Amino acid sequence: MKENKLLFTYNFRRNAGVTLVEILIAAAMFAVAFLPVASVLFSTTKKTHEMNYEVTAETIGKNMLEQVLKTVQFDKVKPAMTIGVGNSGSDINLDMPSATISGNTSGGIITLEGADYKYEFQITDINADDITVSYMNVQNNGTQWISTQKKTGDDAFQTPKKCVDIMNRSSKSLIGGGGTVALMKTIKLTLSWCNRGENKFDDHRKKLVLLTRKGRVLGSMN
Repeated sequence: MKENKLLFTYNFRRNAGVTLVEILIAAAMFAVAFLPVASVLFSTTKKTHEMNYEVTAETIGKNMLEQVLKTVQFDKVKPAMTIGVGNSGSDINLDMPSATISGNTSGGIITLEGADYKYEFQITDINADDITVSYMNVQNNGTQWISTQKKTGDDAFQTPKKCVDIMNRSSKSLIGGGGTVALMKTIKLTLSWCNRGENKFDDHRKKLVLLTRKGRVLGSMN
């Protein structure tokens, strides 16, 4: 009886153990089961980074165009506008203290939050010959309204004779013959990005195009 008891104890301990082969098999099964989950996590993380880069590119682009519209004089809106950060004295001063810029004209690179953003300006002039306007011209007949009708104290008001609608007339006729004078500029800003230091900006999926226009409000029209 004593020998049987010892044998029983020995067999119990042997069966309760886990071999190295069983551990390897379990690890392999876990790896196969976790692989789809890991793939989804990796893909989600990658898309999140790409979305962050795109949002940052949009923020940079809007900041640049806002500066062009508010602070850059009309005649200085050109592809070679200089770009700086803060109060750098450049044509465009980005309000992004953590950004760094290499090459401060069109084709330069803005580095921000682990990515490089290459920017390029394309400026197209819209001349007076290219813009048509429509307006209404009111002519008076010379007959004045009497004061008792208008209650103005004088007879300066005249009744209208006719209204002439001017439709689709070239802006050249309104500015003294300066048909080749640029009255507006179309500003196209292209931003491409990649990971910092890669210097690869040819992926069309990592490109953002922003458009705006700036009109001439000061300066000679001739």
